[in-house]
Amino acid sequence: MTEALAIPTPAPLAYSEMSDEQRLMLKQVCAGTNLNDQQFALLCEVGKRTGLDPLRRQIYGLIFQGRFVVMTGIDGFRAVARRNGLAGIEAPRFDYVDEQKRIPSACEITVHRWGRGGKESYTARCLFREFARFGRDGKLMGPWQTSPHHMLAKCTEALAHRMAFTEWMGGVYERDEFPREHVVRQQQPATTVDELISEPADEPAEVIYDDDPTAKDAP
Repeated sequence: MTEALAIPTPAPLAYSEMSDEQRLMLKQVCAGTNLNDQQFALLCEVGKRTGLDPLRRQIYGLIFQGRFVVMTGIDGFRAVARRNGLAGIEAPRFDYVDEQKRIPSACEITVHRWGRGGKESYTARCLFREFARFGRDGKLMGPWQTSPHHMLAKCTEALAHRMAFTEWMGGVYERDEFPREHVVRQQQPATTVDELISEPADEPAEVIYDDDPTAKDAP
């Protein structure tokens, strides 16, 4: 059996080891999330477990529906997997709602890792209607309209990584698994594909998507 080489990476500092200046910097990085000291401490400990650095914006915390959630980008999941025995990621497999294959209805992705008994495989399946974002007019929004395959594949791969590498990534989510502020997630309306992908209503507050700040320089 050929096992993946372990790639060393500097672990982020534990919250208790940070200076006051470093803690202030971390709070500035996560500005606007309203995390308290305990939530910041937990974020740092998760960063230490995963090897992703909150100070480099590879991992961060948000309050979502009153609950503290730790997030990273898909590159963060891949970086942790590579360091901990990743044995391969299969290409996504899609089901469709239309013959033209414009909108996927579901996606499956399998992530492989090396275990004590050899290669282990973990397959995740996600439904489009459970992750896609719709405006109040019931139409797909932002990248869920322009790149539906890419968006659903990211959410599915993140779930597969959590299944395969639970020791490191349990409780960590890809940011596109959660709706943006002011965005409505709802069950996919019973309408045609042409109506789903038509131009959304003119609601600027709902169609602005900021760049993903996480894991762009993950080791």
